[in-house]
Amino acid sequence: MVARLGHVTSFSQKIYSVSPVNVTLERQTSASMTTRINLTTTDVKQTRVALKVFDSVVEADGVTVVVSFTIRSREEFGEYQLVIANSVMPAVRRAIEIFPEGTVSCNSHCNHVRLVKLVGKLITNQLLNIINYFINSLRILDIPRPPSIIDIQNIGPHSATILWSEGFHGGSDQTIYYEISSDFLYRTWITVLMDTIEISETQYIRNTTVSNLVEETIYYIRLYSTNSQGRSEMTEISNFTTKGIAVFQLLFYKV
Repeated sequence: MVARLGHVTSFSQKIYSVSPVNVTLERQTSASMTTRINLTTTDVKQTRVALKVFDSVVEADGVTVVVSFTIRSREEFGEYQLVIANSVMPAVRRAIEIFPEGTVSCNSHCNHVRLVKLVGKLITNQLLNIINYFINSLRILDIPRPPSIIDIQNIGPHSATILWSEGFHGGSDQTIYYEISSDFLYRTWITVLMDTIEISETQYIRNTTVSNLVEETIYYIRLYSTNSQGRSEMTEISNFTTKGIAVFQLLFYKV
């Protein structure tokens, strides 16, 4: 559940109960102390609830409890127990995790959550708070953004130089490829690895030489990137024409 600091947050819970219910949000902070969030309002409305009895679902009279509360400080974010009690049966508890607005939540099955819970038993509360803050700040891993073709230079009869820059890495190292074709219908492409870039590297303009080209031929070229999460989109197709040997030699001697 996501909540905004200093604002009222609400959620509803359907309950089967034959007597009035009492609802609290509790967090066990030590063996002898329980922290509660003060509920702003608890609105109880009559409703119908679905009860699963063996393989059948039976509707019965129940209530919908609308719980509203306000998180007053960042220390109040975390795991809570929604405790629902009446005068007939023992209290029922449901785990609720409250995250600051703008962070990514994760259920208890996530690997890093299990790891932090294990480590948390062995380290001090202060260090545990640092780890929790780190987890709440994790960036989602995603596919990278496509690289950019900046220019194509030094075009000769059999080679050319691509000036390019990588896109956002998406959270892990990325590998850049170019695809080249002389088929104007874009049916046949040759894929060539250009570079592998670590996420710690500074973004700048890079260059790659394309070789083994045929003179006086139009070539079409496009780039893409891959990382641990998948492949980026292709760049738009750029094209260039290799020079003839005679023309290239004439320009060379003129220089």
